[in-house]
Amino acid sequence: MMTAILELRGVSRHFGGLRAVNDVTLSVPQGRIMGLIGPNGAGKTTLVNLITGMIKLSAGEMWFKGARIDGLAPHRISRLGIARTFQIVQPFPEMTALENVAAAAMFAGNIASQSEARDFAESQLERVGLLELRSTLASRLSLGQRKRLEFAKSLAMKPSILLLDEVNAGLHGGELAEAITLIRSLAQDGLTILIIEHLMKVVVSLCDDLAVLHHGELIANGPAQQVMGDEHVIKAYLGERYLKRQRAG
Repeated sequence: MMTAILELRGVSRHFGGLRAVNDVTLSVPQGRIMGLIGPNGAGKTTLVNLITGMIKLSAGEMWFKGARIDGLAPHRISRLGIARTFQIVQPFPEMTALENVAAAAMFAGNIASQSEARDFAESQLERVGLLELRSTLASRLSLGQRKRLEFAKSLAMKPSILLLDEVNAGLHGGELAEAITLIRSLAQDGLTILIIEHLMKVVVSLCDDLAVLHHGELIANGPAQQVMGDEHVIKAYLGERYLKRQRAG
């Protein structure tokens, strides 16, 4: 039986009469890539915001590495080893790529000195292929480069689990292929990844497991191929055309 690094137990978030996330119970296995999919408005980003403490639970519990984390401030959760990227990347525009990553290292990477933070930031920039642009202002980076910078900032926080919120949105061709390769390499190094993703080619390529949200509720959860064949998932999200293409392929 696989060990869960993150557990959600009956997690809910209600905004007035809107149940954005409703009674979600989910275990994220350690060392695997779990995809979080579902239609727009299904509650995926809200769930990530709950995990990272950006918004508070209406009900339920969250456990990380055996310790309860619901109710903790976002900075405390990040320092425990939970990092995330954002769907709309917003680096500090007038800081260099290196300064952006070093700031993340000092914030949540348990690095005390600026020199150590800069050295560690350089190693993360090298990992994502941005080392040659370390002195470039973030405002001058392309979208694809800013996405990679977002990766580097998250990795500088030394996470045990990385939550990716549509990190591939807006990428095309070679940029997308590079992102997939990077995510796969991180998982191979033992990093647990929970990824919100709409591109099914990415989901199929990367994900070991899938969790599917619909109207704030978890309607399926398990091995990726099994979930993609679930009739409720096909009806709510994938559609019959997707199923026919898969059968034809």
